[in-house]
Amino acid sequence: MNDKALIVAAQKLVQSVEKDVNGIHGKGGNGGLTSDDTIRAAGEVRVLLSKLEDGRCPR
Repeated sequence: MNDKALIVAAQKLVQSVEKDVNGIHGKGGNGGLTSDDTIRAAGEVRVLLSKLEDGRCPR
């Protein structure tokens, strides 16, 4: 893993959270409820951070 993978995963998580809260182009949104996509994106960031912290991923 490199910094790029973490950046991409974090951006995906941020976009998903914003979609849950605000929707897209004024439509949709989950009223702040957490979607499955957001939970999945958070899990991906969590795994990458864990690997980075454990030193399992070269930088």
